[in-house]
Amino acid sequence: MNRILKLLTVIFAVFLISSVASARQDDERLDRLFDELTETKDAVKAQAIERVIWNIWMRSGSDTIDLLMIQGLKDMAAGAYEKANMSFTMIIDMDPAFAEAWNKRATVRFLVGDLNGSLEDVARVLELEPRHFGAFAGLGQIFEIRNAPEQALSAFEKALRINPHMPSVRRKLKILKHEHKGQKI
Repeated sequence: MNRILKLLTVIFAVFLISSVASARQDDERLDRLFDELTETKDAVKAQAIERVIWNIWMRSGSDTIDLLMIQGLKDMAAGAYEKANMSFTMIIDMDPAFAEAWNKRATVRFLVGDLNGSLEDVARVLELEPRHFGAFAGLGQIFEIRNAPEQALSAFEKALRINPHMPSVRRKLKILKHEHKGQKI
């Protein structure tokens, strides 16, 4: 009996550790962080909260996937987009429910001009994490390039509703509204 209890304790501990380790879009801390992000008026605090959110999103819970993510990010930063795309695609194949892998591949696809591929990936990001303000900002950029101001405006507004502390998105929104002043968008 004592041996069974010890075994159950170990299994329970492993379950708890693995559920904590798999920080990502389904991490329970995110609800509170998003509430704090929308409520705070302090820009420094907002940046800190945003960093924590990104850190949670970036961790898959798998050492292998996290290493592939780091490699993909390095390749993307170095302009090795084909290699980065391969890393992010491998992650997606291994864990299709990991939203940030889709987001990073969407970014790579955007950078190489594959707007259709980027749109498909952003759609998947937003299915998995509807509060992904980065994906909404990227979606706005895609629609802006495609000369779809109404859709761009909507995407930028959604991004700012989730994270009102994105000055570059706020500027894009202001420019877009100014450029289409008097037009129905």
